[in-house]
Amino acid sequence: MAVRRAGGTKTARERVRERIRQRLADLHLTGRAFGRAFSANDGRGHVDTWVSGLLSGQFALSLDELDEAAYILKLTPAALVKSEYETAEYLTPSEYRIVTAMRTIPPAVRDHFLLLAEYLIGVLPEEIDMLQGFRELTADQQRDVRHSIRVLRIAQRPLPELAIVPGVQEGAGRPTDAEHRSRTRVGQRRRKDEATKR
Repeated sequence: MAVRRAGGTKTARERVRERIRQRLADLHLTGRAFGRAFSANDGRGHVDTWVSGLLSGQFALSLDELDEAAYILKLTPAALVKSEYETAEYLTPSEYRIVTAMRTIPPAVRDHFLLLAEYLIGVLPEEIDMLQGFRELTADQQRDVRHSIRVLRIAQRPLPELAIVPGVQEGAGRPTDAEHRSRTRVGQRRRKDEATKR
């Protein structure tokens, strides 16, 4: 029976079995067709029960059979056996899980994920205790705490300067178009009256 390695990594037998199953699906190749194409042992292929036994883990491929399987599946033998950690050998299993999670979450969430990770780097023990205590509060109590934090943050902000709205203070002394026309008509009448008096 295959023994699973520490850290949850899969054995070579498990990896080969999963890769064969996945590759058959990718190539739209049936197990029967895979068995018929297999000729490493007797040159006549294998029956369905052999393929079922292989994919169910009843037995593993020999090294020669591994070469033949890779050829049929259009892969290299190394591609069938390689560990999921092979492309990131410098990462521990926990680090690899973080990288995998980072690559699978939507791009819009990644910045929040990084922000949380950066925050956790500098978290003080007092803050951890505070967060733990916050989680133990009821929903109403948590809402009150959030409200208090918002109030404190608003109180720390400087008071905004008086806003100057364009066209109001600056143009407060300017007449409107109607006022301008009215004043123009009054001026014209005065000029006419003065002309007739002369």
